[in-house]
Amino acid sequence: MFSLKERVEAIHTLPPMPETASAILNLRAIPDVKIEQVIEVIEKDPVLVAQIIRYANSAFFGQAGSVKSLKDAIFRVLGIDTVMNMALALSVGGSFNIFNHGPIGAQAVWKSSMYSAALMQRLTMLMPWGERPNPGTAYLVGLLNNIGLFILGHLFTEEYEIFSGHLEKFKEEDFISAEKNILGVTHLSVGEMVMQMWRMPEEIIASMKDVDDAEVLYEHKKYLDLLSLVNILLSQHGLSYTNNNTSSLADLLEELTLEESEVFLAADEVLQEADVMDDLVKQMCA
Repeated sequence: MFSLKERVEAIHTLPPMPETASAILNLRAIPDVKIEQVIEVIEKDPVLVAQIIRYANSAFFGQAGSVKSLKDAIFRVLGIDTVMNMALALSVGGSFNIFNHGPIGAQAVWKSSMYSAALMQRLTMLMPWGERPNPGTAYLVGLLNNIGLFILGHLFTEEYEIFSGHLEKFKEEDFISAEKNILGVTHLSVGEMVMQMWRMPEEIIASMKDVDDAEVLYEHKKYLDLLSLVNILLSQHGLSYTNNNTSSLADLLEELTLEESEVFLAADEVLQEADVMDDLVKQMCA
């Protein structure tokens, strides 16, 4: 197990936030940011551009390969918020190197994150107009919720390998409990620490905090409820690392004003986009 001192010292040896992510964070702070400003920043990273265009061509957006440029993705499909948030999350996640194999290798973690983000965004669009949170921010919350796993694997490679082997051997064990027992820390607490250090959006930090924090629950409750709902849905397919939710499906549906049939249909639509998700994962792990 890591001591608290060792964990803090290791985290503070992390490199600074990637340049692209830092530039996008600055753009997010501009009330009337122009699309041209966003395109100028993101186009410096061709891999990011390809990932965004590939996602915009997903069947659940109904574009079927017609999106050919970043400008198309913004204007016709995703909107400026989602594109900025997607680029921010992918840029941050891409700055950590971990092995690809196993239940917490890069491929598995990115796969979980991609499905979570897509489903978070999709479900916001089903909520009543006046009650829905920002879809782009919901996407960002879903995509970065597993960032602590990348950080742990990047900083503590040997211990992370041991933890991965344990998970392969004891597949039914509760993930968060196993983290605490073997690593002495959870990926959520580590993720929260680094996201605070990098001054990431409050919604991201809140999604990694203790759910008993009343102030956090009140301020960002819809994002947290959406994330809990997504974790319940994806855990049935082995795609969630935080499936120890205490909220029931019925309670979450009521809180979010969502219909159960529509939610399961949305989940099926996202899961059917396996080709798109697999391509995105391959690009991130290349």
